[in-house]
Amino acid sequence: MLPTRTALSCLARSCCINAAVTARGMQQLGLLFALEPALRHLYPEAEARAQAAAHYSAHSNTHPYMLPFYMGLLLNIEEQVAEGKLPSNALDTVRRAGLCVTDTNLMIPRKSVTAILGVSDHPVKGKLAGCGHCVLRTRCEYRKRGKTCASE
Repeated sequence: MLPTRTALSCLARSCCINAAVTARGMQQLGLLFALEPALRHLYPEAEARAQAAAHYSAHSNTHPYMLPFYMGLLLNIEEQVAEGKLPSNALDTVRRAGLCVTDTNLMIPRKSVTAILGVSDHPVKGKLAGCGHCVLRTRCEYRKRGKTCASE
């Protein structure tokens, strides 16, 4: 776990992330600036720190309200990489899956959507809300065929 001072330093720097927005990389420079105190702590050797920083040299963009969560996610992965619990290419999983961004910041494949899902260390019980709560219930293609999206 990162020392409190380092984590607070990253949080404070996250307020400045949009000060370094570029047309090509969006928030990449600001993100690297915000993560730098943690990378310095996790990778004391300059060469290892430079390799870790290289992961953030590509396109990066998120809503400023989501940034602390996003940074926490990245730092958690970086900590596990630094401890040897994850491979060093763990952050490149999305790129290896074939998802990338063009020079004009469009995602490829063309109809790609990004999202963050919750992950739990125990089974989570729940059920779908059903058609009665859905905003598409009056014009739903599934219901027209006599099915529901839960049955697909």
